[in-house]
Amino acid sequence: PVQLAPGPPRRRPAAPPPPPPQIVCYYFIFTVFCTVGFGDVYPVNTAERLFCIALFVAGVCVFSTIIAETTDVLEEFKREKGEMSRRMENYQVLLADCRVPVRLHLKIREWLRFQFSQERVESKKREALSDYKLPEEFRLAIAKSLVDDLFAQIPFLTGVPDHVRGGFAAELLFRSTMLFFTPGSIVASHREPADRVMIVAAGSVDVFHPSRAGSQPARRMRVFRRGDVFGDSAVIGDPRWGGTFGVEADFVARENCSIVVFRVEDVADIASQLEFRPVERKIDVGRLFWEECAEELAAEGDPPAFSPGWSPDGGGGHHHYRLTPSSVASL
Repeated sequence: PVQLAPGPPRRRPAAPPPPPPQIVCYYFIFTVFCTVGFGDVYPVNTAERLFCIALFVAGVCVFSTIIAETTDVLEEFKREKGEMSRRMENYQVLLADCRVPVRLHLKIREWLRFQFSQERVESKKREALSDYKLPEEFRLAIAKSLVDDLFAQIPFLTGVPDHVRGGFAAELLFRSTMLFFTPGSIVASHREPADRVMIVAAGSVDVFHPSRAGSQPARRMRVFRRGDVFGDSAVIGDPRWGGTFGVEADFVARENCSIVVFRVEDVADIASQLEFRPVERKIDVGRLFWEECAEELAAEGDPPAFSPGWSPDGGGGHHHYRLTPSSVASL
């Protein structure tokens, strides 16, 4: 018989290199926190066992906290959904009886959901600022965050100390109201005198320059988004909603939007308080500037084209004015 020569000895495959110690530690911690415990990694001495005991206790605490927080989130979601459903009950029967088209039905639901969410945010802000059990420094910090977020572009609050701005913003929020507008709704018209200050809280608003000729369409000048302010020049006596632009303007909702509104009288009343004297001085300076320039331009036959913090913009024999950041800060 033919005998085959023995081949080279088979080599066992090399063992894979051990994983880095950091990976092993993370793996062990996750198996403990997830209560899996495969048993492939275990302590071998007293120090490691004591460490594992502490890790087990921490794992139970973390796991319990996660479950509790998740339960709270689900309960809050269920509560909000219940409130939303109760609000929709008033419309469900009417929409079904009138055989409202599905597209309109969906738009109504979207509008109600938007309004509901904005109202909840507004109520939470008021609740936090009115909670006098909260230390004063915390309430001022919340008010300052509101200034930085929503009231940052109000001209008469620029250049004043932070604590004054925060307190003034909190007072304004208490006296303000929230209005809601659907797409295409007129938020403010140039045909009506400006008697309120409006701030876009959510959504966007188109700013149009009204056409003097009936055949020409209105020209859109810009889009206002969250934090943009209009009607603020009414604080110093300018009756135009577009006083910030030096022209008449119409403001139309571009999408579902919410607007924070407060009256000019409320601004004057808050500014008259002793702690808000810096704001009152800025408003007084702006009012004097408005009156002087209004008289000057009226004598020249030009309509007023300026508002608080507006500075001369040269060109031609007449005076035209436009808003500049430096002029606002100088008031």
